[in-house]
Amino acid sequence: MSFFEMGGVFMFPTLVLGLVLFVAAVLYAVRPSRRLAAVVVRTGLATVLLGILGSTTSFIRTLQNGGPHAEWAVVLVGLSESLSALVLALYFAVSAAVCAALGALRDRGLAAPTPGATGQG
Repeated sequence: MSFFEMGGVFMFPTLVLGLVLFVAAVLYAVRPSRRLAAVVVRTGLATVLLGILGSTTSFIRTLQNGGPHAEWAVVLVGLSESLSALVLALYFAVSAAVCAALGALRDRGLAAPTPGATGQG
């Protein structure tokens, strides 16, 4: 079973929102502006919250389906699979944070400008 399959239905919205976050963060790194910074922060928060929601609902589903006579090994595998949505969200959040840091450095004139970028936001 692949990482994406293990995460269940919340992987798709987490992927879409994470991609929006990553694109906004890269745009902010290239051309910093307050408008893009606000988009990065809000989309980043929504991405992480969606990952937490996906993992939490998967935890609940795993524990409900395990029943009182389930083998612990099966329950533990289910719980580990439940973390996939959160892990995906955190991948995007960390990547976006690095891009946002580069954008903040550029905005303050501490990093080399990107060719073709004017730096006006």
